[in-house]
Amino acid sequence: MTSLIAVDIGNSGVKAAVIQAHQVRHLRRLSLRASESTIHRCIQSLCEGSKPYPSVLSSVVPAVTSRWEKSLQKIADCSPLLITFRLPYRFQICYEPVESVGSDRLVACEAAVRLYGVPVAVFSFGTALAISAVDRNYRFIGGFLFPGYSVASRALSASTALLKKIPPRAPSELPGSSTANGISSGLYQGFVGVILRYQTLLKHHLGEEVKFVATGGDAISFAPLFSFTNEHLTLLGMEYLFYEIDAGRRAGDRK
Repeated sequence: MTSLIAVDIGNSGVKAAVIQAHQVRHLRRLSLRASESTIHRCIQSLCEGSKPYPSVLSSVVPAVTSRWEKSLQKIADCSPLLITFRLPYRFQICYEPVESVGSDRLVACEAAVRLYGVPVAVFSFGTALAISAVDRNYRFIGGFLFPGYSVASRALSASTALLKKIPPRAPSELPGSSTANGISSGLYQGFVGVILRYQTLLKHHLGEEVKFVATGGDAISFAPLFSFTNEHLTLLGMEYLFYEIDAGRRAGDRK
């Protein structure tokens, strides 16, 4: 299995990495505002001076997609595989309109289904808390969207004169006896309550055997609430899809 460059463009930023045999290596994080020259240098550094790797690209920020697509095509001398709803997922997409579902949600569910089985629900902690579910009949049935922890913390800080932005962490005391601890306790315990409520709803809908998987930047802070935590779920889902399509193409060439 050859190395693959995977690029995941999300609302919070860009992750680019080399993936080989389901192992994520040389992870880079870039701003959405990264220039073409910065993107070019990033891709070249991932190739480590070797021949160009094939690539796969997922994006939920259309204004940024073309810069990365052009750079990947220029360096690898072939177009990256673009993640869309039309790819051969392990599940049927039951979502309306189907083109509106984020590609990041689809690839995360692809990896979750392959790694953990069904029914499964993925909680992706990013700009939004995006919860996506695949039922026992291998149907992607959507889920829930809720403001992410960083968005909630930033909104609280921006809308008040004296309250600061607090990163997600389990509070050291309950209730908080200082402003900082009060914010930390309030936000963290509030998110715990939100997560547990959504899990209860999903168990009712999908069955008690549903697996809950956490991924994304803040996932580790809430890991005890989940069956599995996998920071690189979206990148792995992109790898699975790339090689499934590549295998199908090779099989077609042999006929």
